[in-house]
Amino acid sequence: MLLLLILWKRFSAEIAHGAFYLAQLLIAMIMLVAVYVHLHPDVPAEVLPLQSMPPILTLIILSLAGVNSFLQCRGWVLETL
Repeated sequence: MLLLLILWKRFSAEIAHGAFYLAQLLIAMIMLVAVYVHLHPDVPAEVLPLQSMPPILTLIILSLAGVNSFLQCRGWVLETL
């Protein structure tokens, strides 16, 4: 994501948008797995980041990825940089 943010003008618009959506999809997949791990009853809170059982931070990051994708779909993310 950081490399795409720095070098997005060097890529064609089609490649930049595809890489952006791929990165957002990967973030969403990782966060969905994290939500599953947080909600699994056999996982103790001691092994989780911040030792919290409710996946609050995970859901925030997942929703931010969704908002980021929505804004990109509207054309408000890469063009304004």
